[in-house]
Amino acid sequence: MKIPRWLSITLILLLLIVTVVTLFYTITDWRGAKEWQAAKTELLDRGEPLSFDQLREEPIYRNLPPAPTLLAGLLENNQATTLKEALPPASDFPSPENDPSAAEWTAALDQLNPALQRVAPYLEATDGPMAWPYDLSDPVNTALPQITLLNRIAQLLQIRAEAGLALKRPTLAKESLETLMRLRQWTAYPLTLIEALVGFSLDRQILDIIRNGLIDGTWSADDLAEFEQMVGQLAPIQLLERGLRGERVFFLTVTEDLSKEELASLLAVAVGGSMSESQFSRAVSAIALYPKGWLDADRADYAVEFQVVLDRLRLITQGEVGMESATPLATRGNDRHPLTQLVRATIDSVINRGVTLEALRRQTLIALALEQHRLESGSYPSSLSSLDLPPTAPLDPARGETIEYVADEDGYRLSVPKSEFYREQDLEQLQWDRKLE
Repeated sequence: MKIPRWLSITLILLLLIVTVVTLFYTITDWRGAKEWQAAKTELLDRGEPLSFDQLREEPIYRNLPPAPTLLAGLLENNQATTLKEALPPASDFPSPENDPSAAEWTAALDQLNPALQRVAPYLEATDGPMAWPYDLSDPVNTALPQITLLNRIAQLLQIRAEAGLALKRPTLAKESLETLMRLRQWTAYPLTLIEALVGFSLDRQILDIIRNGLIDGTWSADDLAEFEQMVGQLAPIQLLERGLRGERVFFLTVTEDLSKEELASLLAVAVGGSMSESQFSRAVSAIALYPKGWLDADRADYAVEFQVVLDRLRLITQGEVGMESATPLATRGNDRHPLTQLVRATIDSVINRGVTLEALRRQTLIALALEQHRLESGSYPSSLSSLDLPPTAPLDPARGETIEYVADEDGYRLSVPKSEFYREQDLEQLQWDRKLE
């Protein structure tokens, strides 16, 4: 029986398509694996960890003290969620922006004190890192009950400090600051970005309290010297660097070990519901069709790009460059995989937050030195060169240029140079106006 010509042509075309597709996947997978192996070799040669086991073997993590009572007690008794629910939300209390009366602040303190007494037993541990528990078979497990409880406690401590400032009770504000510093020290060695973000929140609360007291002229000369040491211990860029290194390990680990279906599920969690159902369906379908080589190649791009950012952060801490000239991760690479595209955009946002916080920290160091100079000499200096500052303190971390300072007989103004790196709301926070009464 003779096969019809149209059928022969169809079979040949199908065979050709199958051959081309097979060759495409084979060659793509081979090239991707080769790129990923080259990237791994480069990073390992530089001593960069590619697994949590390697990360935990580094000296700063290997020699950490044991987890503090706060975490151990909450995990053992499963009380994190219960305690969080028992504490009132920060929205129940006044804030400085609403200009509350003294009576409102006093009422807030009456409500705050018993609330904070509920968690006092968990705040009496010696200093040590949080050491969040991770189960790498479930990469979205991030100890959220403990993190949300810690944030709630920190918010209430900040409110108590603001009440102390408003009521001219600086001792109360200082007590809250000291407790916040202890909480912050527990988060000084993050293994992932979510831990670094907890440290960012605590750094910001500490700096805001000190700043508000400076603007109001609340602090004594002894307070200024103590806060100078306290602010010197904060290190947002170091937190960011450690968090990014851990996040790179986390991402490389899960993308190498998870199936495509598990990656799709991780994507669903990561976007936090920001994708529509149709968008997510398309993303899942795309992941299922992607050659493994594309993910390997994208993983290699991602790992090397991360190193560029980490190297730049280390130079910022030395005052050699600013962050503005670094190309954002989200605009680099092939972005062939929706998960890596999402991760890049998220990390750019975290980098912006960390560098902004470092700018605020440096401004706070300057402001503390300015107040000490005024108390000693009776006026503010004409330039920052008259102050005894750490070498990087006068430099804006975004551009690497000197932070702008203008003084007159009524006070002074501090502001960062104009930069596209900072968001508009950040620029408002990074402008200090201190007016003498």
